[in-house]
Amino acid sequence: MKQVQKEENVHIAEAKGFFDGLANGWSQRYVDDAAMSARSERFLNGLRVFEPIGSTVLDFGCGSGLIAHYLASNGYALTGIDVSTEMISQAQTKCKGTETEFFVYEGSGKFPFDRALFDAVVSSSVLEYIPNPKNVLTECRRVLKKNGTLLVTVPDMRNEFRQREVIRKIVISLPIMRRFLKKTRWREGAEYLKLSCNRFSVEVWAEIISVCGFEVLPIPDEQGPLVMISAKAI
Repeated sequence: MKQVQKEENVHIAEAKGFFDGLANGWSQRYVDDAAMSARSERFLNGLRVFEPIGSTVLDFGCGSGLIAHYLASNGYALTGIDVSTEMISQAQTKCKGTETEFFVYEGSGKFPFDRALFDAVVSSSVLEYIPNPKNVLTECRRVLKKNGTLLVTVPDMRNEFRQREVIRKIVISLPIMRRFLKKTRWREGAEYLKLSCNRFSVEVWAEIISVCGFEVLPIPDEQGPLVMISAKAI
């Protein structure tokens, strides 16, 4: 058990270092990459289905605050947490002057919030990096009000691009390839694939979310590299 916890802590520390290093340019990616800029609208549309304007929302893994800022600009009350201190700093700057709050999360243990505090929790492409997603999802359930909404995006393994990534992950796991890629422009992609440790099917994700206290709603057909899973706290 101690060895497992040690390995999880190492993974979390590596993820923190990775995203700390990307923080300064992260917001610009939402400008340059149409797929990333569409994420904010996707979460807004999802929230509007279940929660009225003014609802309290926790953005778990808020990054540089782009999605939090967008949701707050559309009438929701946002709180964000992230393991990366540099990302939190960017989020605080981005959302200065808005009614948003941001907190650093240590990456394990309880969230720094009371029970049943939020109407919704959103999480954009975060669960794939977490060694034990059940721990985090259990915390999401704890801080959600009864019948609260969970919206998460995860890699959709039904997608052809994700299937090709399976082969890439095998290749980069070879020590000689890791050393080579560190010296090339592909180093960021290789590090991402290493840290993205959860590549479950949508059925497995649904099962994991369910056992953490949620009713998972019908999962949409494959529409791209990311699938949004919606669930209600029970």
